[in-house]
Amino acid sequence: MNYNVTKKKFIKPVILNLLMVNGNKNTSENLLTKSFKLIQKNTKKDFKLILKSSLKSLSPTVSTLRIKKRKTITTVPFFLTKQKRLIHAIKLILSVSSKSSNKPYLLYQELLQSSKNKGNLKSKIKELQSNAFINKNFSNYRWF
Repeated sequence: MNYNVTKKKFIKPVILNLLMVNGNKNTSENLLTKSFKLIQKNTKKDFKLILKSSLKSLSPTVSTLRIKKRKTITTVPFFLTKQKRLIHAIKLILSVSSKSSNKPYLLYQELLQSSKNKGNLKSKIKELQSNAFINKNFSNYRWF
């Protein structure tokens, strides 16, 4: 999908599309509103601030791509644009919350933990960046 970062209404459609279950948009909207209500009820803060801070803390700057050339597989690091960083951060948050039937509560917990720079997702991003740093010698092989 081609999203435009400069528009103000960028994050909500991305979250809804990634949360969508069996093409039912109402389900994803209900999950998102329930998690935002939990945030406002329990933290007494605006959910927009918490969402922005969690996306900022979880947005990776580097990603890797595995390329198979002949019989060898090399991982090539490359920098992400602002748009791709936000999409990666949203996918990370939603991947954790999609494992259980209690999705709104898990989404609420992950957003709070990531806004405080804590949680399991922060370690995943550190692993990704260290893997990219290890393979930085192959960064000039980027032909895609």
